[in-house]
Amino acid sequence: MKKFAAMVLALVMCLGMTSCGDSGSESKDKEDTSSVSAKSDSEKPAETSAADSADNAETEATEPAEPEVEVQSVEAANELLGIKCSFDVPKFEGWEQEKYEEDGDQTRVKLKYSFTADDGSNSYCTIDVYLLVDSTNGLDWFMEKNENIPNTEYMGYINGHTRSQDCPMYFYGEDYLDGKVRVDVNVSCMDENMPQDKYEEMLTTIQKSLRTEVLDTNKIYDSDGNLLTVDGKLKIPPVVEIAGTKAEVHFATYNRTIDAQTEFTADGNNVEMHESGLVRSDIFDKFIESYAKDQPYDCEVNGHAAKGRLWNDFGTLTAEYIVQFDDETFYRFYVSSKGSLDLAAINEMMNGAERGTLEAQLNGYLSDFVSSIETL
Repeated sequence: MKKFAAMVLALVMCLGMTSCGDSGSESKDKEDTSSVSAKSDSEKPAETSAADSADNAETEATEPAEPEVEVQSVEAANELLGIKCSFDVPKFEGWEQEKYEEDGDQTRVKLKYSFTADDGSNSYCTIDVYLLVDSTNGLDWFMEKNENIPNTEYMGYINGHTRSQDCPMYFYGEDYLDGKVRVDVNVSCMDENMPQDKYEEMLTTIQKSLRTEVLDTNKIYDSDGNLLTVDGKLKIPPVVEIAGTKAEVHFATYNRTIDAQTEFTADGNNVEMHESGLVRSDIFDKFIESYAKDQPYDCEVNGHAAKGRLWNDFGTLTAEYIVQFDDETFYRFYVSSKGSLDLAAINEMMNGAERGTLEAQLNGYLSDFVSSIETL
């Protein structure tokens, strides 16, 4: 019996030891697995939580941005044409506005920046701005020959590729008649003494900020729709009768201004006519002498004293006139007859017996036009 009890006890002890061994082995296996998992995780790139991303974005957002250039705004307007422009200049110490003038169809603003140069001398930089309207004829050619203006929403060019402290820029903005509003800006420094970084900052600020606008009102038409010449001396009706034909008169851009123009058909030719503004009395007096080679002549246009000349403009018979409306008012006009004649035929007519007939014909067209014009 004792022997049997001892055997049972021995068996129980063996079983207990076996159980302890398995448990230790399992624990070790778990430890090993855990270690491998931790090692694998440490080799992977850390994943960014949504919270971390938000924190990073906030940090980036709160980083100080480059300070904006402090600027002062400049405006120029022309009530006659009904246009205006605006632009900014860096607010450097030493700015002053020297000039603001509206002269007929052109407005000028002049700014000056005074500073001390590196050599201790007093120096300055000027910004000259002209606001006007202009035809876009030939603009493509200028754009090809010159540098396009950077940093601007407008078409335009920098004349002559000059940018080193002397930069003439020409901006073409909003549509106006058959052309566009034009802003000429010339930034020029005396002796090129302005710090280059400030000069470049000035150019960039102007280019980015320049704006043009066509206003709702102007003074080139009266309430009845008549055309008022830009110098305020003549009133022209919107419809005139020339050589028995009714022709509409309109304003069009021409040579950096606007002129009253009309087109009509007479004697089998397409004829164009336009007034080209006031001239001085001394130009009228010297007309015959100035154009002697073109055989200029004295004439009358609707009872007004006038001087005229003919020339062959590459196959277009063209006449130029200066008409005297009163003692102080002299206007230039052009009449072009676009027929089917070639250069040789026109030259023959101008130098032959038909010249007198040509002069009378063109004088008659202009007389009809001038008869409808009222002086103010």
